[in-house]
Amino acid sequence: IEKIQIGKFWDSKSRTFLQYQPDRITERRNVVVPNKIATACEAFLGAYRLTKKNIYRKMAVTASMSILNHQDMHAHPGGIYQSDIHTLIIHYYTARCIPVLIELFKLTKDERYVDSARAAVSYIQKHRLENGFFSFGDCLDEKKNRRAPIFLAGAGDVGRAFDVMADYQSISSKSVVRALLSVQRENGAFPAKWERVPGVGRTIH
Repeated sequence: IEKIQIGKFWDSKSRTFLQYQPDRITERRNVVVPNKIATACEAFLGAYRLTKKNIYRKMAVTASMSILNHQDMHAHPGGIYQSDIHTLIIHYYTARCIPVLIELFKLTKDERYVDSARAAVSYIQKHRLENGFFSFGDCLDEKKNRRAPIFLAGAGDVGRAFDVMADYQSISSKSVVRALLSVQRENGAFPAKWERVPGVGRTIH
């Protein structure tokens, strides 16, 4: 956390964690990615619980503002854009932000976090498919939207988000678990995705 996350990925200008080390960035786009910030914030909150160093708590709270700022409340209400340029929302990356939003709400009592988490869950639910999985999300490039995969293993993050939210709204992960079990392989693994392949239809990976 000290040497890597703070030393290499913390950006004092934008006050959040970047996707790339600054010396690897060739242009300022797609470097602020909320689901990765959420993962970093969870690690920092864990470090705070273990060490009681307030700097970890403070950095998690500060970085989390980037998650809130990337949430759409208009065209795609509740979805969290996964790039600086606000062209791409992916359902399970939105889901990955929810647990830390609730953790931050419990820590700070700031209602913005729980409101954001509720909106994110509502967004995800609108993308539920008949088979229990979820569509890719929303992309402003319609051609890419039509070719987008259906994530399978990634639905586990949706199930986790639903479990976390169970105390805040009426929601259950049972249908997500059933969907995941329906595609589990004999060796215990879960396939990554279904893809649309021209001339073939869907293929599973």
